[in-house]
Amino acid sequence: MFDIKEPDVMGQTNKLLFNIWKTLSGEVKSDMKRPEMLAIIKGFKSKPEGWTKLSNNDLKKLIKDGENK
Repeated sequence: MFDIKEPDVMGQTNKLLFNIWKTLSGEVKSDMKRPEMLAIIKGFKSKPEGWTKLSNNDLKKLIKDGENK
């Protein structure tokens, strides 16, 4: 759809939006920072109890599984 490369993305807000876009398109960066992952999951309507205490790997799995799984 779009050919956006991470080095072309400037600014913290744009980087967060870029990561959200990548997540929604099926990709989760392996080097995604914890605050970025928490921000994505915070937008989910349903979250598991204690989601803020999950490990980074569990957060990545939760993002990959998506909100409805």
